[in-house]
Amino acid sequence: MFLDRLDTLFGAAMVARSRVVRGASEDWTFDAVVERAGRLALFELVPPHAVAVGSAVTKFLDIRDLGDNEPGRIAVLGDKAATPHLAVL
Repeated sequence: MFLDRLDTLFGAAMVARSRVVRGASEDWTFDAVVERAGRLALFELVPPHAVAVGSAVTKFLDIRDLGDNEPGRIAVLGDKAATPHLAVL
């Protein structure tokens, strides 16, 4: 449902699903990537589990280390009320 909403908002041609993006030290696969005007927005679906939160945070920190050209990072929560360590995201 979330990916369909991105397709509607940005157009299916602008939404890449399961795209690999190079961080400062690793390649990471994101659930969706939208590219507009040469900038990337990375979307990660995060289920309400501590391991999933930790995984998303690790990806986001490595991407943040790209500096001025860092893509936008968006965590999409499956169940906000049940997600542990929410403040870390």
